[in-house]
Formats: sequence, C-alpha cells, structure tokens
Amino acid sequence: MTEPSVISLIPPIVVLTLAVVLRRPILALVLGALVGLALLDFTTILSNFAEASLKVMADETIGWLILVCGSFGAHIALLVRTGGALAFGRSALKLAKGAKSSLLMTYLLGVVIFIDDYLNALTVGETMRRVTDKFKISREMLAYVVDSTAAPICVLVPLSTWAVFFGGLLVDNGVAAEGQGISVYIDAIPYMLYAWVAVFMVPLVILGVIPLFGPMKKAELAAKAGKPAFEQVDLSEVQTPDEYAAKAIEQEFENADNSGKLYNFLVR
Repeated sequence: MTEPSVISLIPPIVVLTLAVVLRRPILALVLGALVGLALLDFTTILSNFAEASLKVMADETIGWLILVCGSFGAHIALLVRTGGALAFGRSALKLAKGAKSSLLMTYLLGVVIFIDDYLNALTVGETMRRVTDKFKISREMLAYVVDSTAAPICVLVPLSTWAVFFGGLLVDNGVAAEGQGISVYIDAIPYMLYAWVAVFMVPLVILGVIPLFGPMKKAELAAKAGKPAFEQVDLSEVQTPDEYAAKAIEQEFENADNSGKLYNFLVR
C-alpha cells in the first residue's frame, strides 16, 4: 500500500454504494474509513480508527468548523422561530409567477448564500419550500435545486468554510506550504469539474433544456397531480427514531410564528 494503485478506489466506492443503499451518509463515511484502515492493516483497525478520530477532532481547523456549523444550526433555528423564513417566503410569493420562476428564485438565493453549504441548504430549503409547494413542485425537485447549488457554490467561492477546511487539509498533507493553503485552493478552482457542471446544470434542468427522467419525473408528475408533499402524521404512530425526528421538525416549522417580518430574515 506504499504506492498508488487501483486498490485506493475501494474505500470511496464503498462509501458511495453504502450511501445510496443505506441512505445514511455519515454511516457510509465511517464504514468507508474502516475499509480503508482494513486495507492498511486489518489487525489494528479499531486502534487506528480511534487514533485518527482523536487526531482529526483535535485539529484546530476542524474544531473551528464544528463551532461554526453548530452556530449555523442555532442560527437556522432562530430564523425559523422568529418567523423570518416565513416572512421571506411570503415576500417571494409576490415575485414568483410559476414553477420555473420559483425554482430560479431558489437557485439565485442559493448562489447568494455562499458562506457555508449547510447554512445555504437549510436556509434556502426552509425559506422556499412553501413557495414551491404552492406551485406543486415536488420536494424531490426542490431538494435537487437546493443541494446542487449549495455545496458547488461554496466550493467555487473561496470565502466559504469549504475553502478554509480544504486549505487546512492541503497544508496538513504537505500539498501547500504553511499559510498558502487558500492560495493553492484558489488555483485549483478552475479544475473542480463537478462543481462547475452542477452549478450550470441546475438552471438548465429548471428551464427544461435538460428533461427530467426516472424517479424525478415520477415525483414531479405526482406533485402536479396534487399528491401531498408531506403528509401530517400523529407522532404516536411513527415507528422509527428517524421518522419521529423528521415529523417533529416539520411540525416545529409549521408552528413557527406567522407574524415574522422580512427584516427578521435579512438581519439574521
């Protein structure tokens, strides 16, 4: 394992496969890391995993990102509780004239909020879902527009938490000199193919230049036919912890203060 080989592709393949099959990205990443450690030395998987985890968590850059992402979570909760998201949605409804314009508005809002992909996805998704629901756009389509804008935009804009994170990784792994991580990251931006393709594909999909197919087409047809985007269910009838959490969060958002003002959104 001292020389690069095709074997190094096994961990990412495991991660991608498990993420799709299990629909648990964090679990898939952990299992992928364990597979990589097993390829290095099967007898010391757990000890190496513990050591690597401790080293990562003790890293100054990682600690900073944890604090920032945690603060973003609190920020989103405040945004919802004060009614700012609802107020923005009501204002957006005055401008959106149909399905395409509401999705384009979602896309543009995602481009503007480039500081962090989590902040981007949570803010845009919660703000625009009521607008897209009105025009019978499936939650699957909304999720695609939000997700395919959030991360790629944050990758391409070097003023985001992504740039700080990867800049630190470049320095830690000897790819960039001390203090030059962000500079090397900026030089690599023109070659980030997936991010560029994803960002330019979203408006093409919204405008119908790239036609829908498969499950996405099915979801859109179901939404246009009036199928509820999210069915309210008694929490006592929910069986799994994940379902319970999803329903609880949805109800919390629905119970947010409807008297919120637009400045609640803009200021925060």
